[in-house]
Amino acid sequence: MIQNQFKINFVSGLVFLSFLVRLLVVPSAAQANPLTSEARQIYQEHHPAIVQVRVISRGSGEKSSLGSGFFFADNGLIASNYHVVSDAVNYPSLFYVEYVAFDGKRGTLEILNIDPVHDLAILRASQSSSKHLILGNSDLEKGARIFSFGNPYDLGMIIVEGLFNGLLEHAMYRKILFSGSLNPGMSGGPAVLDDGSVFGVNVSSAGNEISFFVPVEYLVKLHKEVQANNGESVGPRWHSVIRKRLVRAQEDFLKKILKEVSWERDLVGIAKVPSEISKEFKCWGKSGENRKFWVKDEYLTCSTEDSLFISPTLYTGMIYFQYEWYVSRWKDPVRFYNIYEDYAANREFIFRNAQERDVSNFVCKQEFVDIDGHRCKVETCARSYTAFEGLFDINFQITSTDMLSDGFVINGAMLGFTESQGTKFISKFFREIEWQK
Repeated sequence: MIQNQFKINFVSGLVFLSFLVRLLVVPSAAQANPLTSEARQIYQEHHPAIVQVRVISRGSGEKSSLGSGFFFADNGLIASNYHVVSDAVNYPSLFYVEYVAFDGKRGTLEILNIDPVHDLAILRASQSSSKHLILGNSDLEKGARIFSFGNPYDLGMIIVEGLFNGLLEHAMYRKILFSGSLNPGMSGGPAVLDDGSVFGVNVSSAGNEISFFVPVEYLVKLHKEVQANNGESVGPRWHSVIRKRLVRAQEDFLKKILKEVSWERDLVGIAKVPSEISKEFKCWGKSGENRKFWVKDEYLTCSTEDSLFISPTLYTGMIYFQYEWYVSRWKDPVRFYNIYEDYAANREFIFRNAQERDVSNFVCKQEFVDIDGHRCKVETCARSYTAFEGLFDINFQITSTDMLSDGFVINGAMLGFTESQGTKFISKFFREIEWQK
């Protein structure tokens, strides 16, 4: 939802012409009709509190990326998304942040605190505003009429009408489901009720009139942290702040899933294996992918569906595992094992969630262990995060080695966890594997 200045193209120019005609109409099918009188009134009353947030390159003096934000206190505090200002957080020597008010006035913004887990940032403007929004709560009934402000495509402030559809039921990090369109540049804008009170913050869109808000309660909590720090910035050591929040979020999630006595399991070929071990995991199966080598082959892939944005080159926070079972076409165990070994080696999965500057090289170790009575080769690899000490991407592969015509390969990955967290999860994972007699 963050807009890069170089992505504005000819199509955006055509959209701009339509905005000249209907400034307050979102360019989408759901907003083809003029806004209601209620939406117009809300816009007229509250739009002075909304700002455009710009990340500026110190080298060129030009904007590098755009988002939205809003005044929510009378002392010049502005709320936005963490991902909108992330370049200024991670590379403060290269970027700074400014805002543009509804009347065209500009000012610099100081970053006071951030929450990358819930994608929030609190900023302080160089000048206070005569208008600010009141923070409410997100305890609403499904179907409630709601409104979202933002500045899409750098074209001007708009308001979007839609429906409140409750919290996502299977998300690691709580989000509100919105039946309406959020467009690039609207990230960080407020989602409000008819009285103008804020119940959420624009964060992302899945397209097709499906968008998401961060519940306002997380902004209230972050604001309390700012107040407890006497309104001073917790920077410039932002990486320590990010690390602390990541470790805490991962620890809370793992505590919840590790306390379960037994995980939900599915049968894949000859083994019962962990599958949708909590409501945050989704699994997908398939079979018959490669009959060149195998009489039978089955696959099951499971993962959490949320990831955490840290920078444009680093995403983290996911857990992934995949199972593959093969039955050989050949009775010759030597021929089978040679093909199986090569095939398994080429199935190792590595997420493309980071660039070289973000992580070290993988360091791996191999060992042979007994898992529920079967001899398996286990390879564990880890790479450390350059800016976040003690956090790792952890990959593991389990390969059965003692069957004459069956092969079973498990690949897993944990992104952005501590060594201790990875050890606890993988140990529990091993204990949940049960071979069928």
